[in-house]
Amino acid sequence: MKKRTVGLILKRLILTIFVVVLIVALPSVNLAANNDLSKIYEVFLGSKSKYQGIIEIWNIDSFESGIISKQKFLTDVSEKFKSKNKGLYFMIRNLTETECVNLLNQGKQPDLISCSFGVAEKFKEYVCGFDFAVTESIDISAMAAGNVDGEQVGIPWCKNGYFVFSTKDKLTAAKVEDYKNKSLSDICLDLGYTTKTKKGEKVIYSVSFGNKKYLMPFAAIKSYNKIEADNVLEYSFNKERICESAYSAYSDFISDKSVCLIGSQRDVFRLENRINNGKICDVVYEQIGGFTDMIQFMMLSKNLQGNKKELAQNFVKFLISSDTQRLVYDIGLFPVNKVENLKSNEGIMQNIIPQNFEDYSTLNIFVSENQIKQLQ
Repeated sequence: MKKRTVGLILKRLILTIFVVVLIVALPSVNLAANNDLSKIYEVFLGSKSKYQGIIEIWNIDSFESGIISKQKFLTDVSEKFKSKNKGLYFMIRNLTETECVNLLNQGKQPDLISCSFGVAEKFKEYVCGFDFAVTESIDISAMAAGNVDGEQVGIPWCKNGYFVFSTKDKLTAAKVEDYKNKSLSDICLDLGYTTKTKKGEKVIYSVSFGNKKYLMPFAAIKSYNKIEADNVLEYSFNKERICESAYSAYSDFISDKSVCLIGSQRDVFRLENRINNGKICDVVYEQIGGFTDMIQFMMLSKNLQGNKKELAQNFVKFLISSDTQRLVYDIGLFPVNKVENLKSNEGIMQNIIPQNFEDYSTLNIFVSENQIKQLQ
């Protein structure tokens, strides 16, 4: 009997709250003489979208995300955007470069493309410039990278940066004295050595890095410290694994095949997890701010017209707004918008903040695969 009484009281309380909300909200709604209820619909459920249908986005990854995938982030952002545009839906497809090329050859195209350098060139003939002028405080280097002949064909929405990592034990084994007062980027190519094992001599390389496909971590080091080619020593890095993935480079570092690792924000969280699990300690790092090739752009299909084109561009505006960009930082990537009052990460990366990563060199959005190979 008591349970029924409590349930009845809760129902009445909820109904009372709903009535109060109506009393407060309805005076702000101007109803037409013909009893048009669209205004009430807008107040409580959002505006009806000018375009009723689906906007399809292809996301192609060529660099690792931070904590969650770019596809998941775009899906979450699209849910927020469509809640204010009733009748609008999004299809976020995470594809490989090969899958994209095959679909394009079949005559299929998306409405928006999310990708980075190398991949973007494959869409060159399928995209057009954005109609709107960016008024947000967007990263100048990233915006310039998306500009081709005065036309903004790519709008950046997130970026990643390079770091050099090591540990106290690894540096001690490499005979580095007073490592706290030395720059890792200055010495990361000079620490290779050999050691004797039961099976013979083992090479411990100075640094490992993922140079697969379009990434150029070694170029980041060279740009940052203006390293010349003759600074590369015999044991600087394993030439036979020059095209390994970012995760393979991390694995080499963890398995004591190298003293240092050139990695990204993704490795920040990998190492943080190992620290929390007691598998590694005394991690040291240095942020490399002079260059990045890890910028994700949005590009617009030239086939879009009318209201659908307007809504697609409005979504991109929403994506680079300060409120959304704050969420980019929360997922472990760098925002491209100068968001104020961001809290730095805790743990070993507590000094990594976006404001440390604004002045840098990068590529042009349509840099070709051959040009990247030459730079690598």
